[in-house]
Amino acid sequence: MALLEIDQLSVRFATSVGDVLAVDRVSLRLERGELLGLAGESGCGKTTTALALPRLLPPTARVDATRMALDGRDLLALTEVEMEDVRWREIAVVFQGAMNALNPVMSISDQVLEPIQVHEPATSGREARARVDHLLEQVGIPARRGREYPHEFSGGMRQRAMIAMALACRPKLLIADEPVTALDVMVQAQILGLLRGLRDELGLGMILISHDLSVIAQACDRTTIMYAGRIAETGGVEAVFEAPAHPYTRALIEAFPDITGDRVFVDGIPGVPPDLRTPIVGCGFAERCPIRVDRCRTEEPLLRPVGGDHLAACHLAEVSR
Repeated sequence: MALLEIDQLSVRFATSVGDVLAVDRVSLRLERGELLGLAGESGCGKTTTALALPRLLPPTARVDATRMALDGRDLLALTEVEMEDVRWREIAVVFQGAMNALNPVMSISDQVLEPIQVHEPATSGREARARVDHLLEQVGIPARRGREYPHEFSGGMRQRAMIAMALACRPKLLIADEPVTALDVMVQAQILGLLRGLRDELGLGMILISHDLSVIAQACDRTTIMYAGRIAETGGVEAVFEAPAHPYTRALIEAFPDITGDRVFVDGIPGVPPDLRTPIVGCGFAERCPIRVDRCRTEEPLLRPVGGDHLAACHLAEVSR
């Protein structure tokens, strides 16, 4: 049994101009000890998909799915009280922007301690404090520095503190939302190495959300590329990056400079993503796609195999590879 199974997940937000379909029939599967990367432009549905799992979306969101199960447990069937027991104990989140996610008037140790006190009230104070010290050391923060406050930490150290907090109750699934955004490349490498090491040591399943394809390529086992709330392409990292089958994936890869090639100007992807307040007809990427054909504007492409477990939602996937 897979750790996480999501079938046909859709998320709609109620707005003053009607419902907005932010996630459209997304299906994902995550094995134990696997690191899955979600990538795509801003607004493509990555974070909304991930936050639907612990049900941390605002009240205006409506979540529908054929199946959404963690370790065989149906998350959609749980009451809010039951979900409170799932959050942090089974599903933990490293939120984007550590400085904003941390409480500025609480010490780092107290913030890592808090989820243990809330979710494991039977744990003694001495045992909980010892666990906090161990967690800080585990993520590369000297335990003595736990007495300090967020403003006394660098960006990388704050991110490590967020990871320690997420691991406080020994979850099965860790969701990391842009964990290395705004960090310099050396610190990025350290944080990604830390996540991979924790995955190997603790057997965690992880979902890593990032705009940066180099982060996905470096850290993840598999990747899912999202566009306009739908899955454009999914598969093993090597398969997707070495032989991208969807024009959107290729455009994302080509938007990154090749440090081993000639020094040339890198173009972005022309156009903008579609307005999700209007239902998408056909392929959502059609208006920006350089190889579109007439059917792309009228017929929705479904995910289909292009080699092994490598899938792409493109009418021309086989032709364009």
